[in-house]
Amino acid sequence: MASACLQLLLIIFIAATVSGTQSLKETGKTRAPFSCKEYDEWTNGKQVRKSCPDGEYFSEDTHQCDDLRMVKCVLNPCEEGRSYPRGFCIQSYDLCYQLVVHQKFCPTNYAFNGAQCTPLVTCIKENHETVVK
Repeated sequence: MASACLQLLLIIFIAATVSGTQSLKETGKTRAPFSCKEYDEWTNGKQVRKSCPDGEYFSEDTHQCDDLRMVKCVLNPCEEGRSYPRGFCIQSYDLCYQLVVHQKFCPTNYAFNGAQCTPLVTCIKENHETVVK
């Protein structure tokens, strides 16, 4: 029980430390890879994947959802077998299988670090060290 409490405190401490460091991308919106409808919204270095309403695509020109007839969206096929992060140390990621992107999930208490599923504490610590250096 004590080790579980200690681990929880460590996660909270690392998360608070990471949130206070300079992020690679602070604010803004970018089109999600391999999707005309989805986009990533960055706020204070945190990434959230969102979707445009029906009938709209995300415009890279205006950085917002617009009528799909007004948005030029060219999709490049994903690289077979490659995994793509959906955020910063979160459980979900995208996997390219038969040139189609599929959303996948790491097990509970694991997060995708950009290459593989790792324990959440490890992912946060590794990324914190990368950002701070």
